[in-house]
Amino acid sequence: MPRRSDPSSPSRSSELKWLIVFLVFHLLIVCTQTWAFFDYDRMARNKLQEPRFFADEAVVQSNRAICAAHAVVMLPLNVMAIYGLVRQRFYGIVCTWMLFGTAMYWPVNFIASRFTYASADIRHVKLNGGDFGICFLVFSIACYGSWYLVRCNHLIEWWRPDLENVIKKVD
Repeated sequence: MPRRSDPSSPSRSSELKWLIVFLVFHLLIVCTQTWAFFDYDRMARNKLQEPRFFADEAVVQSNRAICAAHAVVMLPLNVMAIYGLVRQRFYGIVCTWMLFGTAMYWPVNFIASRFTYASADIRHVKLNGGDFGICFLVFSIACYGSWYLVRCNHLIEWWRPDLENVIKKVD
């Protein structure tokens, strides 16, 4: 029976690069959400939000509230995750885990909200195949990325410089 490849092997570094590429893609999504908080109608004209005339005003305001949460939580977390992984710092791994947790949550929340709106007969834009595709992609990569970071033994060594900096500040 063939042995599994060692998660700490150098050949796995390409997977880490792909996770960084995903984080950059996710950052673009979060940036569009942040922009939509400030200029919802422009983002709706670009088909990145539900237009007001297709959705109940409560749905629009709910979307804006989600955009605000993305701006406050996910935007800085996404930037810190990318920066930390590129610099090979342990806080990058921690921020990535936190971001992956939210990246598992928001696609489920988005799809569930549309079913809830439909069951309550609230006017909204119906889901299409592209919505499911993006949500499935984001959810799947976040699950895989979380698993990969746990399995990648050599990444745990990144804690040393961060811990040494904390010890220096305490002394």
